[in-house]
Amino acid sequence: MQAVILAAGESSRFWPLNQRHKSLLKIMGKPLIWYTIESLKRVGIKDIIIVQGPKRDVEEELKNYQLGIEIKYVIQPEPKGMGDAVLCA
Repeated sequence: MQAVILAAGESSRFWPLNQRHKSLLKIMGKPLIWYTIESLKRVGIKDIIIVQGPKRDVEEELKNYQLGIEIKYVIQPEPKGMGDAVLCA
């Protein structure tokens, strides 16, 4: 089974708490997206697609963690909404 995580928006409502994507906000030393990935792993998902913005900040952050699963990163060039992000995946 495969999962898609949408992480390509502008995250403007999290400013000034977080200058990066909201999925990278640290909770107990780990980004929020890490907890999502761990939850998906617990239910047997081993193939994840993460749709991110052109800055690639999600991909750069997750390089710091040993996740133990296949993650494919896809770029959504412009923030055109969730439907477009799913199409990018």
